[in-house]
Amino acid sequence: MRVWNLESGRCVRELEGHEAEVHAVVMTADGKRAVSGSLDTTLRIWDLETGTCLRKIEGHIAPVWAIALSADGRRLFREVATKQSGSGTLRQANARANS
Repeated sequence: MRVWNLESGRCVRELEGHEAEVHAVVMTADGKRAVSGSLDTTLRIWDLETGTCLRKIEGHIAPVWAIALSADGRRLFREVATKQSGSGTLRQANARANS
């Protein structure tokens, strides 16, 4: 996953860690962190200044297709869909990197 400077059009950072395609990304309101969801069934919380993965959230049984943060940035919502159900399930998690 890459972070781009919109003014210069240059890649300023590469965020490495997911083992499959990333299909969802959301940034915190202050622009300091991002959360990514992947086909590898994980979520990752990133420090955008350093490019460090602060937390890896595992345990999903299917790829993560969509994510959203609450207005205060404390709750994370993600949708996972399985081939069996053909529909998504919305789940909630704590979005803090250190918990």
